[in-house]
Amino acid sequence: MAVPPEIIVAKNGILAAIGNLPIDAAADLLQDLLGELRPADPAACTGVTAVWCPVHGDCACPYPQVALQDPDCPLHAPDSAHAGGPE
Repeated sequence: MAVPPEIIVAKNGILAAIGNLPIDAAADLLQDLLGELRPADPAACTGVTAVWCPVHGDCACPYPQVALQDPDCPLHAPDSAHAGGPE
């Protein structure tokens, strides 16, 4: 898989920016950047149109491309707490 050019440019920019920093400062800067890129809560629900959620599991709707409303689906049942619903 080829790396997109904009990723290569960004990587080179980051390396140029931290290249002259002391190693500890560079490591701290990269850790801060990583913290900003990660979701605040990795176990947070995905959106209402998701077919998978780290909290509620897999969508069980028979035809998720058409309708997300199966009564037995852990994500899309009317009483599901997924994505801020009731429960």
